Amino acid sequence: MKQVFLIGVLLLAVVRVAGQSENIDSLVNVLETKKLSSEEQISIYNTVCYYYLNSEPQKAMTYIHKGLSLAEKEKNNKWILGFTTYLGRVQMREGNYNEALETFNHVLRVSIDEKMTDQEAQAYVSLAQLYQRQGDIETSLDFLLKSLAIYEKGKTVKHKEMVVTMLYNIGTIYRGLNNPDLAIQFYNKAEKYADELNFSEGKMQVYYGLADIYRGKNDYEKALNYSLKSLELSRSFNNKEFESANLGGLVVIYEQGFKDYTKAEKYANEELKIAKEMGDTYLITGALSHLAGVYINQEKYAEAEKAAMESWKMDSTDTDLGYMTTYYIGIANIF
Repeated sequence: MKQVFLIGVLLLAVVRVAGQSENIDSLVNVLETKKLSSEEQISIYNTVCYYYLNSEPQKAMTYIHKGLSLAEKEKNNKWILGFTTYLGRVQMREGNYNEALETFNHVLRVSIDEKMTDQEAQAYVSLAQLYQRQGDIETSLDFLLKSLAIYEKGKTVKHKEMVVTMLYNIGTIYRGLNNPDLAIQFYNKAEKYADELNFSEGKMQVYYGLADIYRGKNDYEKALNYSLKSLELSRSFNNKEFESANLGGLVVIYEQGFKDYTKAEKYANEELKIAKEMGDTYLITGALSHLAGVYINQEKYAEAEKAAMESWKMDSTDTDLGYMTTYYIGIANIF
C-alpha cells in the first residue's frame, strides 16, 4: 500500500527548540513564574503548542486554550488566528473534520477581511491538508497554489522556508495524482531551496517525498536511503507525524521491495505505536492498514482481519485507504 501523506510544517513564526523535551519543560517553567509580559507569554505558548502539536496533540490543547485566552484579552488578531489555527489542526487530527473545516474557514474569512496575508496563507494550507485527508486532491492542490503565491511574495527567511514547504506539499499532491515526474520537479526545487537556507525541517520533508517517489519507481535502495535520512531528522525534531509517516514508508520498502516481512512488521508496529501516542485517527488507520497488509503476506489471516477491521471502524470514508482495508478484510476471510 502506497499511502500518500500531506504533511507540512505549522505555519506560525516560532522559536526553534530543536525538538528537545527538556527545553520545552524549561519554557513551561518560565511560564509558571508569571514574570513575563503578555507578548512574551504568548510567544512561549506558541512555541509550546508547536512542539506538542507535532508530538502530543492532546497536551497541546491545554496551551492552545491558554494562549488563545491571553491573545483575546490582548485583542491581538495575529495570535488569535494563530492559536485558532492550532485548534483546528487538533480537531483535524482527532478526525473531527466538520469542526476543523468550520475553524479553518473562520480563520480564512477574518484573515481576508483584515488583510492579513500570512494568516490567509496559513488558512489555505490548513484547508489543503484537511481536503487531502478526505481524498479531495484537486481542492487541496488549489489551496496550496494560493498559499504558494502568497509566500513567494514574502521577503523574510520564514516566508522562504514556507515556500519550501509549499513546493514539497504540491509535489506530494502530484505524487498522489500519479504524476511522479512533475512531483520530483517540485521536490528537487524544494530541496535546492532547503539547502540554500540550511532548513533542516524542509530537508526532512523533501527526503520523505523523494523516498515516496523512488518507492513508486521500485528503486528501493534509494527509497530506503531517503527514508532513513528523513526518519533521523524527524526524530531530532521530535516530529511524531513525520516519524510515523517515515515508518510507514519503511513498511512498504521492506514488504514490497525486499520481501522482508519481519522488518516490515517491526516498522508497522512502531508506526502504529507512534500514531496511537499522537491520537491521530488518520495516521492510526493508515498504520493499521499497513500492518494488515504485512500480516496478509505472512499468512497471518486472523491478525490481518483484526487490524483491517479496526482500521475500517475508525474511518471508512477515505477512498484509497478504504479500498485497501476492505481488500485486506476480503483476502483474510477468503483464507
